[in-house]
Amino acid sequence: MSDPSGINPDETKEQKPTINLKVKINKDGSEVFFRIKPTTKLNKVIDALCTKRSLDRNSLVFIFDGDHINGKKTAAEHHMEDGDEIDVFLLTDGGSVTFKLVMMN
Repeated sequence: MSDPSGINPDETKEQKPTINLKVKINKDGSEVFFRIKPTTKLNKVIDALCTKRSLDRNSLVFIFDGDHINGKKTAAEHHMEDGDEIDVFLLTDGGSVTFKLVMMN
């Protein structure tokens, strides 16, 4: 006799869990969305973003929950969950403030 649901258990594929990430580029406020497996290394997301937006990877910082992202780690290793957000900031070189000392007599 067949299964009343009409689904053959041999034919059903186990669905791999995925997480949806929002990557926010703080320079212009734009957002890019990615759907990845928790086992995906984040370098893949970073490279895809840089290619898609023509960005120089070496001039960017990727932050999740206040910590720098290690691209060699997976989303699961960074404890990312569905709907989490990665912030992208443009690196700046130093910057200095010059003070002018005025001597008064």
